Amino acid sequence: MDINKYNKYKTDKVSFIESFFKIRNPNNNRLTKTKLYYYQKTILKSTESLLIRKARGVGISYSLAMDINWNLNYQQNCNMLMVCPSSQMSDHNKYIVRDLHSMIPDSIQIPLAGKFSRNIYQSNINSAIEFKIAQTSFSHGQRYDIIYIEEADIMKNFSRIYSELYQMLSTNGKIIITSMPILVNSTFDYMWKNNNKFDKLDVQPSNVSYQTASANSLNKLSKSAYNKIINECVIV
Repeated sequence: MDINKYNKYKTDKVSFIESFFKIRNPNNNRLTKTKLYYYQKTILKSTESLLIRKARGVGISYSLAMDINWNLNYQQNCNMLMVCPSSQMSDHNKYIVRDLHSMIPDSIQIPLAGKFSRNIYQSNINSAIEFKIAQTSFSHGQRYDIIYIEEADIMKNFSRIYSELYQMLSTNGKIIITSMPILVNSTFDYMWKNNNKFDKLDVQPSNVSYQTASANSLNKLSKSAYNKIINECVIV
């Protein structure tokens, strides 16, 4: 391992992600270099519990997977849990985590120590991410440093899940909850509208109007329009 190169990213999560991770363009399935939006940086830099009200397809799941991978590579003894409403969504998130992990160069990569089961990935610095679905029962004897809850409004029993998981949070731990706003007067809706310990982040499609752009499309823009968006797009 190149210790100097490894240490370079130990306090700079954003540079680590933008240097090594690539994402798949949904239009052509090509890998494109990651350039993070402001809200993705907010997620990655946050030290507080966070509620994220989001639209579909704005890169939140990738943001969480990137955060998980940095923790697996740099945070010793970091115990993480991701809860999804379905096995299909859980499997998709597991795939993203493993896919991104494979992109970390060998010179700075902390290898995964294998899988305790197909739902737990652990790295060689004793950090782990566990994946569960909402129907699963939770062991109150477990403690987590970070809990990720995906699509809370789809979970019929989210109120119970949140109550149980909150008791499993370590003293200085945090919870990140994401959801599309589907239900009125749901637990997530109530949490969003009222004061609580969560920071809140609203991510709508207008924030990501230029996720990718071709060189040809950029060349057709006026100079002022080009300058306005060039720092917020990925050129493919």
